[in-house]
Amino acid sequence: APIVDVGQGSPADYDGKEVRGAVVLGDAGVGRLWQAAVVQRGAVGVVSTALESYIRPGPPGSPADRAPRDEWDVLQWGGVPIDEARRGFGFKASPRAAARIRARLANGPATIRADITSSFSPGSPSLPGSVTSSPEP
Repeated sequence: APIVDVGQGSPADYDGKEVRGAVVLGDAGVGRLWQAAVVQRGAVGVVSTALESYIRPGPPGSPADRAPRDEWDVLQWGGVPIDEARRGFGFKASPRAAARIRARLANGPATIRADITSSFSPGSPSLPGSVTSSPEP
C-alpha cells in the first residue's frame, strides 16, 4: 500500500493527500490517527510515532523534537479499537524508524508492506513478567 505522511495529523495535514487505501504515518497518537485516517478517510492502517510528553525533548513538530536523541529508539504502546468492518490496523514506530520512512518519502511516493497477525481473547489482557524482591540487609 502507499504510505502517506500526515505530519502532526491535524485536519489540515490531510489536505491534498490521498489516504484512501494507504498506510498513514503521523506524529499524533495512534488512536487519533486511526480515527481520522481509517474511519474518516478510508486508510488501511496507521503508524504513529507519538511519544508521551514526559519523554519528548520539545513540543511536537519543533526542531528539538525532530533532532536525533536518545529517545529516537523508544517504542511506546498504543492501540486501536476492534473494528471488524474496517479491519484497519494501528501500531507505533520509533522516531528513528519514522525518520527513515520520511527520508525515503522525500525522494517521492513509496509503498509499504505490513503483515499483521493478531488475536483477541475474552478477559483482561495480561503481560508476562515477574517482580522479584529481596529482604533488606
